[in-house]
This record gives sequence, C-alpha cells and structure tokens, in this order.
Amino acid sequence: MISNKPSYSAGNSSTDLLNENTEYMITLEDETGEKYHTCPTKLTLEKLSQYMIYPNFVQVGETINVETIFNNSQNTEKTKLDVSNMNGSIVYCQNIEGSTSSFEMEDPGFYVVQLSSGKNVRVAKLLVKE
Repeated sequence: MISNKPSYSAGNSSTDLLNENTEYMITLEDETGEKYHTCPTKLTLEKLSQYMIYPNFVQVGETINVETIFNNSQNTEKTKLDVSNMNGSIVYCQNIEGSTSSFEMEDPGFYVVQLSSGKNVRVAKLLVKE
C-alpha cells in the first residue's frame, strides 16, 4: 500500500502542477491484484484565497487589520467579515471593499473571525485583552 489518503505527484517541486488540459483517472489495486479505475476527468486548478489578521492578540480598543489576497483576479465577490463571541453571537460585521480593512473590539475575550467571499470561507481565532 502506498497511501490510504488522496495524494499526487506532479514533479519534484511545489511549483510543478498537473496539466488542466489533460484527462486523469485513478487506478486502485486491492490485495488480490484486482484493479479499479475511475472515469477519466479533467481537473480545475484553483488557488485558495489567503488572509492575514494582525496583530493577534490586541488590547481592547486597538486596531485590528485584515488583508485579503485573492489569487483569482476575476473575483468580483465582496468579502464579508463576521466576528463572533464564544457563544456564537455575531458581535461585529462588515463588508470589506478592496483588499484591506480594519476594526476595533471594545470588549476583552476570545473571538472567531470569519471571512467569506463566494465559496471561500476562512476562519481564525482572535484574542482581545484588557
């Protein structure tokens, strides 16, 4: 057995990618030598969006910065920022225009920061100290 998790190798470098114009299929072989094949299919390669929330942690009233980086320049979706307390209640929300934004929290505690844009959703923890 090579692996029990999906994986692939497209080369010796992390910049070596599979070709989107080629059809791929998976072949599995069981312990008896029986082979199973998936139907051939083409891939759609999609880079994930990234974000930075800094600083983390902050003092009450300090500015928290948010930067979003979308690798798809055609992304027309607006980014929504939701901050929830540990009870799950949204205590702050904002639509982010462009790639940077900032906000402040007035109460100390642990928070969950959720950034969503289209199908992309990213979640981070934020600590606000007194």
